Amino acid sequence: MLEKEKVKLEWDGDKIMQKIHIPNTRLTPKEILDSLDMVRNQINQMEAQKLQAETQIKRIGTDIESARNFEKNRAEFEEKCISIQLERLKEVISKISDSCKGIADKDSRETIEKDPSAYNDNQKANMNYVNYQRLLATDKVIATEISKRLIKDYLFDKPIFDNPFLSKE
Repeated sequence: MLEKEKVKLEWDGDKIMQKIHIPNTRLTPKEILDSLDMVRNQINQMEAQKLQAETQIKRIGTDIESARNFEKNRAEFEEKCISIQLERLKEVISKISDSCKGIADKDSRETIEKDPSAYNDNQKANMNYVNYQRLLATDKVIATEISKRLIKDYLFDKPIFDNPFLSKE
């Protein structure tokens, strides 16, 4: 059985120095051989993990290069695709605008009627427009034919249509 380590604290004039006395340990040849086998096994495992990590890093590098090539090959068509999609989006909006406006107005009125005190004046004023945007974005043709990025950009962030609920004076 191993003796416990003995800890001594001594003042060296500036700081307290902690001195630890570790008792002598006697190891049998079997313990030496077993510990060497164990540490060598650990070294082999770590080297295998390192090799696996290096392989993954190479694979990730290849994947990044492949993705960059894919992007480069398709990026030259981006502007034209945006232009085509915007024209299609405008075309679909012009066809469905009136029906979306009617549905948005009806939905807003019904929502407000359920609990008028739940909405402030600003929310009530904007509800028609927000519902209109939602109806456009979820229209079957727009949702299936138009890029998600363009829906976000041109129906919500920078709408390409006027608010049909504002009076044109």
